[in-house]
Amino acid sequence: MIKECPHSIYFFRGNVDTLDIEEATNTFKDWHIVPLGRPVVVPPVQKLQVIDIPGTNGVMDLSNSLTKYPVFENRQGTFKFAVDHDRIDTPTIYTKILRFIQGTNVKMILEDDPEYFYEGRVFINNIDPRSDGTWTEIEFGYDLYPYRKNIRYSIDEWLWDPFNFETDVIQDTVFNAVEIGNSGFVSLTPVGTENPKSSGWYEKVLGTYVRTNDTTVNPEKTYYTTSSWTEIDFSGLIDSMPVNPEFTVDTVNDQPMLAQLYNTDLYGTNWIDFSIPQGTHGGVNDSSLYKLVFCEMTPESEVRMRFKNPGTVSIKFRSGRL
Repeated sequence: MIKECPHSIYFFRGNVDTLDIEEATNTFKDWHIVPLGRPVVVPPVQKLQVIDIPGTNGVMDLSNSLTKYPVFENRQGTFKFAVDHDRIDTPTIYTKILRFIQGTNVKMILEDDPEYFYEGRVFINNIDPRSDGTWTEIEFGYDLYPYRKNIRYSIDEWLWDPFNFETDVIQDTVFNAVEIGNSGFVSLTPVGTENPKSSGWYEKVLGTYVRTNDTTVNPEKTYYTTSSWTEIDFSGLIDSMPVNPEFTVDTVNDQPMLAQLYNTDLYGTNWIDFSIPQGTHGGVNDSSLYKLVFCEMTPESEVRMRFKNPGTVSIKFRSGRL
């Protein structure tokens, strides 16, 4: 009887969001199957879009023309395990595994890579009982999303046990309830064609600065703006998987948070302007902030943001890598 087994795999069914391996199904502890080799998920293949132009050398590569970053096919491959017959018989475990994984999406964590999970389909390809009855080989196939994702969100509390003091960063202090200060107000000299409300200007009412509702410049009023942005450098904290972060904004005056994104992978050296309303906005399902994308394709990539309007902002996402 095998008492310990390295290189096992943890599985979660369905839309589980909090990934605690203590609550996962383990290939050895729960199914009593042993890997016939160290499980390794094969790397994804890039989706290529090339045009062969007659009379020219080579081809025109348009693979990154739409996104400005590479996109990939799903990871596809196989794992092979053997049934520990001292613990369980083949028909029983075969049925148990089929009921758990066949026909559903799963999240999968390799014991050798516990900080990241894979997501997609895992299924039984083949089962091969040995003629001498000593063991049975089970071959799993998989079809998984190309990026492996961090088991924690950017705003989650950090776990100290797996923390690497040389390479890791405590992200929840960087992305969770970030204080956006107010360094003062300065008066403006409008040209006359601006929209004060959409520009985020203020006016002074009874000694208090409040967001103006004027959509055209009132020459009888004096308008103000905050004198500087609060800038945060996220470089080195994002990783290579492109993500649409979710923003939770709470401003002292209940007005939108003005924001700017600097991402060298997507926008070169340009700052892109956004206005993020009160509450929670963004993420993959919010088309209003679809251009607000974080990604770091190279070690030289830079990702920074600026915020203006006193309050707090939290930025929630899962980082991921190939």
